[in-house]
Amino acid sequence: IAASAEWFYPFLERYVSGLNPIADHYLIGGVDFLPRQASLLAEKFPLRSVFLGCLEMDFALFDRYPGRSRVTPGYQSPRGAIWWV
Repeated sequence: IAASAEWFYPFLERYVSGLNPIADHYLIGGVDFLPRQASLLAEKFPLRSVFLGCLEMDFALFDRYPGRSRVTPGYQSPRGAIWWV
């Protein structure tokens, strides 16, 4: 994930630089950025970061919750999910 996040950062930075002047509130979700990239962006733009995670993640949990959105049939929140704000 770290290598993907480093590779993706220039695209994310450009996206934020274009979106920031025209939107007061926006949400960017994805798996290819980490707190390091959020810190770099925060040095250049006024933003607040929130990262979501799960304390008890393993392959069995992935198998039980295959969807990535609430519209996926059978979606449920994994036990042990936590939100960092």
